[in-house]
Amino acid sequence: MSLRTDIKKIQNLVHVRADGVFGPITARATLDALRDEQRVVYEPGTEIDDRSAKNIATLLPRARDNFEKFYRLANATAATMGCEYILISGNRTWEEQEKLYNQGRTTAGNIVTNAKPGSSWHNMGVAGDCGVFQNGVYLDNSNPKLARRVHIACSKHAKACGLKWGGDWKKFKDIPHYQLKVSESLSTARKLHLEGKWA
Repeated sequence: MSLRTDIKKIQNLVHVRADGVFGPITARATLDALRDEQRVVYEPGTEIDDRSAKNIATLLPRARDNFEKFYRLANATAATMGCEYILISGNRTWEEQEKLYNQGRTTAGNIVTNAKPGSSWHNMGVAGDCGVFQNGVYLDNSNPKLARRVHIACSKHAKACGLKWGGDWKKFKDIPHYQLKVSESLSTARKLHLEGKWA
């Protein structure tokens, strides 16, 4: 499904002219509708792209609603900038984490994480990374300046959705990263995970 088709769907739902162009009128109508709990802005079952839905499904049940809510708000914001905001990763196995950690250290590539296996909230099933796309092109690689602007704009919805944003970290800022706010420390979560009690 194309971005223009998605925009027309949003325009129909918020009752503005469906021309497939997400301008200020559509943006205002969408934001007003998102703030109004009595109005339905998205058709259930059609609002989440396949890749995002698949990655949200890998998360623990307690994190899924938060990420779904965030996805809807963030994607509407990204659309005002002519882009799509897609959840490109969710739960990550410890083996996958080890492979990422080794990148730039013992294997080729740039360092992308400082988290060893079992030291990432991805390993606990409560974190996800988002990517910025435009007409199917991954902007984080091809147009990082625009991608950064979109990430920052979309991050404004994190707190209201019960999520923390990696862009707020003091060390190794990770602007595509979001994680559920939990009461447990990472060491406690890791212990519970190893005992099969983390849920």
